[in-house]
Amino acid sequence: MNQQSLYDQLVIQIIQYQEKIIGPLAWSQAKEVPGLELQNQNVTLKGNGKTVLTSLIDQYKTLFGQASVEACKDAIKESQITVSPQDLPDILK
Repeated sequence: MNQQSLYDQLVIQIIQYQEKIIGPLAWSQAKEVPGLELQNQNVTLKGNGKTVLTSLIDQYKTLFGQASVEACKDAIKESQITVSPQDLPDILK
């Protein structure tokens, strides 16, 4: 799997996990993230995937604090996505 595809999948996984908790607000908040384009729940990352992923998590953290960061970590743990620690932003470690 290439890096871009990895980050696309991670972003979708996190948004969908957040959606289970906060509903459609998860998608509207994701639309506010620079470098992240959403259309009909399809994701396109523009720029560095790790940076965009960090910005997405920060967006949720701004609204809901550390609990949302922990939810993002849970989303990654529960996913079937294989990701090495060096590919994860520090906020998810």
